[in-house]
Amino acid sequence: MRQPAAYFGLENASSSPCKLQGYPGVTFFDAAGHPIHLTRELQGGPYQIPDPGPAEVSLAPGATGWFGVGWIVENRDGGHVGCIAPGAISVVPPGGSTRMRIPVRLRAWVCPDGGAIVTAIGHRTSFRLSDPAA
Repeated sequence: MRQPAAYFGLENASSSPCKLQGYPGVTFFDAAGHPIHLTRELQGGPYQIPDPGPAEVSLAPGATGWFGVGWIVENRDGGHVGCIAPGAISVVPPGGSTRMRIPVRLRAWVCPDGGAIVTAIGHRTSFRLSDPAA
């Protein structure tokens, strides 16, 4: 299966503890800043990253909550027509409304017809098979 994945972290930049629970909203953007509209966006565990589930995650100031995103690098017909190299990703934390946008350099394109799967937010130790900080 051609399903790349990446971890992303949300750091608590405030001076107070915070709590997150659930799945973040994710949007990929091309290099020109246009959103890549995916036909399928699912919540759960992509092939390489197990979903820790929507448990409450407490983050001390400076701590990071992690989540994984997996996507398909082929369209449903098995082709790559319309697939795009992402230039940025935006994230809305669970229960939040502020969209944070960060540049990315991923080694695999995103195919709009292929879709993406997003895990819930978790602590670093929530991801049993791999280490998001490695």
